Amino acid sequence: MPKITSETVHDPNALEKCLRSIVTDLDTVDTKLDIVVTLINELKSDTNAQENFLTDDGIVTATVLSAGSTTHQIKNTAFQYRIDGTPIYKAEVAAGTAFSAADTINVAPAVGTFWGIWTVQIDIAGTITTKPGGGLSDQVYTTEALAIAAKAAVTAGNVEVGYLTIAATADTAWTAQTDDITSGSDNTSVTFYPASATITLSQVAAADATGLGTLSTSQS
Repeated sequence: MPKITSETVHDPNALEKCLRSIVTDLDTVDTKLDIVVTLINELKSDTNAQENFLTDDGIVTATVLSAGSTTHQIKNTAFQYRIDGTPIYKAEVAAGTAFSAADTINVAPAVGTFWGIWTVQIDIAGTITTKPGGGLSDQVYTTEALAIAAKAAVTAGNVEVGYLTIAATADTAWTAQTDDITSGSDNTSVTFYPASATITLSQVAAADATGLGTLSTSQS
């Protein structure tokens, strides 16, 4: 860069060259600052994504739900989940977990086939519980879709493991804790819907696919 001296100050051409050189250097500095700001923002995004991964509640590896060897109970295969940042492993319960209450479908019983739905949830202690659709002790949904629309939200401090729908035998009541959840036994059908994994390492990477990579390439 040309230097500003007593000679260049009195030489318009030389002074102009100096000033243009300063402007060019300032533009370069501005560009570098933009790169630094971009890197800082990327670091913030990556840090936030990793913090979410460590603190979000959810399923890490999904289970498979089915009728247990005790056929009126809900079996789960082994799975992992997280609550309040704590990773927890739940072992398989082959015999199954009992419904939390003796909820019913079509207890009257009215003529026709009626559905019920139960949310399956788990707390930090590893206790699995169920919640009936719409909070109803007796469900009489006329279609599975209506039952699913009434699926109960999980209780605070729990994560959803999945849910199941049951179509009672036509014109007949169905009672939890005693009637089978083997599809076609004590019922018309039972369908299990395990919750998908909601917390994965790939989601952290996807939160900013270029973030950490840019740190190693954008500084030149």
